[in-house]
Amino acid sequence: MAAVADCGQARKGAQYSGQEQVALGRLAAEVSRVGVNLNQAVRLAHEARKMGKPISLDVATIEAAKAAVTNAYARVLEVAKGNVRYWEDGH
Repeated sequence: MAAVADCGQARKGAQYSGQEQVALGRLAAEVSRVGVNLNQAVRLAHEARKMGKPISLDVATIEAAKAAVTNAYARVLEVAKGNVRYWEDGH
């Protein structure tokens, strides 16, 4: 009967602790903010190009956005690894 229960749990998808769920929520919000900022920058660059204006790129801002996404990605991987360990431990 335990195998049936495990199979049912597996179909439910990843099982995260409350702490992991909070961390994932924060990461999703952080990535969303970066995405909004990047969309705004691209929109402004596109509008400038349409009006024949030079496009000014702020390399520091782009690098900061890249670092934020890279950091968030690394943290998501850590949460996912914790979930894999949970299942490998026989839960």
